[in-house]
Amino acid sequence: MNFRTAALPLAIAATLAAGIAPEAQAFTIGSGATQINGALSLGCPAAVCTDLKTAGYQVTGGDVATKSVAPVYKTPGEWEGDSSKVTSYSLTSGEAKPTAAALTDIVVTSLNNKFSFYWGSVDTHNRVQFFLGNTLVNTVTGTTLAGTQDWKNLGLNTSKPTRGGGNYREDVYVDFTGIFDKVVLSTTPFRYHDGVKDGVAFEVAATAVPEPSTLLMVGGALALAGKMKRRQLAE
Repeated sequence: MNFRTAALPLAIAATLAAGIAPEAQAFTIGSGATQINGALSLGCPAAVCTDLKTAGYQVTGGDVATKSVAPVYKTPGEWEGDSSKVTSYSLTSGEAKPTAAALTDIVVTSLNNKFSFYWGSVDTHNRVQFFLGNTLVNTVTGTTLAGTQDWKNLGLNTSKPTRGGGNYREDVYVDFTGIFDKVVLSTTPFRYHDGVKDGVAFEVAATAVPEPSTLLMVGGALALAGKMKRRQLAE
């Protein structure tokens, strides 16, 4: 019996259930009830990434764009080289572009302890706040990501380019899990870019949120793979 071959279905099913790429780097922030587990991977992990609402999340606030507008906001994936996969994306910004809606925070609700998105142009000013009801559980910023060993393991920039202000010039797909049901995405309104006051944008896209039936199928695949492995080990 080939144990590597036997374990492959289980590994694939586990990857599908987690919703992360096999090469993802994992990290943990906080502890106990405040703990947020994260995983970083490079590029949009599906054929297409879209704005959060189109992906299936319950979203209010923020704006939606379909292309980059220099120097105000940039399509997720441009630094990674796969922005062609991103057909639309959500953004919140210090400037009223594309419209005044961009000035508002992006609020994602009805979450069940997990949230995933393609974080475009990771910036020190970008902020992700996790809530359980009205209670703030934890906060993750671009600085938080760049400070993890997992960011370094992926070979990403740990310094901020001079002309980029707080921008690390990196795009990463992030998977977050923990005890939370709401996430608020926001950004510090302004920074100074080459001595000029400039708006800061937080751009995000996502893969389609799995339908309940899909989750059941993945659960069934996990159960079947586990049963096969137990049978093979017993032989």
